[in-house]
Amino acid sequence: MPEVALVEPSRAMRREWPVGVQGLAIPAEELASVAGSFDVILCLWNVIGHVFPAVRRTEVLRQFARLASAEGKIFVDCNHRYNIRQYGAFRTAARLLYDWVAPGERNGDVTVTWTINGIDCATTGHVFTNREVTRMIAAAGLRVERKYIVDYSSGELCRWGFQGNLLYVLCRADGSV
Repeated sequence: MPEVALVEPSRAMRREWPVGVQGLAIPAEELASVAGSFDVILCLWNVIGHVFPAVRRTEVLRQFARLASAEGKIFVDCNHRYNIRQYGAFRTAARLLYDWVAPGERNGDVTVTWTINGIDCATTGHVFTNREVTRMIAAAGLRVERKYIVDYSSGELCRWGFQGNLLYVLCRADGSV
């Protein structure tokens, strides 16, 4: 039977794990302390976008490369900051223009607030461009095997980047990682 190991720093989230699942109570930034080899690594729901600063995101991907088996696959998805369906045409155009006029690695840093049962909840994150992600992937010793554009609202696979978020299937760039 395959083994599953989860990484989650939140005690509340770990309570939701299925019985018998192995886990580490650490953030992704501490993966250097983990030994092993994994055939599949999942980093979904823009988890990488909650790692700050940008240099640490690349290090997390580097650790994925180290932990992936020779034939292992790594799945990473990122919120795409040029996603018209999610952010609307005006905000997306403004982001494109700002990135063109004043490029910078913090351009995609955002704060999101929503209300749950009358309580305001806020989080910070980063929304990415394809160029940003592919540069991090290469710097981490990984390569893109396949890229998908996914509309999170419908689950639809899309043709154009502005229609959804970015999902990458990665593998090690060579056998020496």
